[in-house]
Amino acid sequence: MEYNGGREKDTIVSWILKKTGPPSIEATCDELKKHIEEKKFVMVHFGAESDAARATHTGFAQTNDKFSFFHNTDAACASSYGASGITLFRKFEETQVAYTGANDSDSLAAWAQPLTVPMVFLFEEDMIEPIFDKQQNVVFLFRGDKDKDSAFQKTFEEAAKAHKGKLLFSYSGVTD
Repeated sequence: MEYNGGREKDTIVSWILKKTGPPSIEATCDELKKHIEEKKFVMVHFGAESDAARATHTGFAQTNDKFSFFHNTDAACASSYGASGITLFRKFEETQVAYTGANDSDSLAAWAQPLTVPMVFLFEEDMIEPIFDKQQNVVFLFRGDKDKDSAFQKTFEEAAKAHKGKLLFSYSGVTD
């Protein structure tokens, strides 16, 4: 590795700290609010440390670096979010989604993965990983920006709702 002013070193140190630090960080209600506003995907366990869902949350946190993981034991904080157990916060569609599955990290991972992609999304660089790394089946719609409110776009969105979790639905501004 070539030295370029310490950037690689900073990146490596950040990665090591993430991998060696706690998988989930305890956060106050105010801290959670800030993280939820700033980060793309935040997964929070609301509840007691001895709660079975906490072990599921921590187990998933140890194997995932796409989400930021936090926990909070304050019942008033959970109540302010209308949450209990494990909740995912994201920046699109339904912004707060509660986990109701089995208490094991594999089930949590299977539930969370499709929630990282909007139901209908513009095909751009940051969507390459969810499509090609996971080898997802995708339906592409090639349309111009002027067609964003068209009847066929609405039909495309209805199809995305009907097939959510089975297919990804992406559109492109490329019309040629």
